[in-house]
Amino acid sequence: MEDRENVEDGRARRWKMEDGKGCEEVTGEREIEQGKLAEIKAFADSPCENIWSAKRDRTNAIMKMTREKFGSPVSPAMKEFSAHPSEAMLHLVPNLTC
Repeated sequence: MEDRENVEDGRARRWKMEDGKGCEEVTGEREIEQGKLAEIKAFADSPCENIWSAKRDRTNAIMKMTREKFGSPVSPAMKEFSAHPSEAMLHLVPNLTC
């Protein structure tokens, strides 16, 4: 498992360095993201009542927490299409850069 993490670290470092970011900056960003993910996992693993409504509310809270910490998973192109739906825009969406 540790070897796999090292390989993934190396890949992330290489990709980010190609983007013009330094190794220290990439490592710092990764640590921040891992911290955010650890908070979400801790909340998800905490005890919950065994009733449907409590589980539903907990799931909604986990999704909200994830969006707040990592941002929306919806691409800018999809947001643009949602704001102005039309057949012409539908054909333009693949050409927009995300």
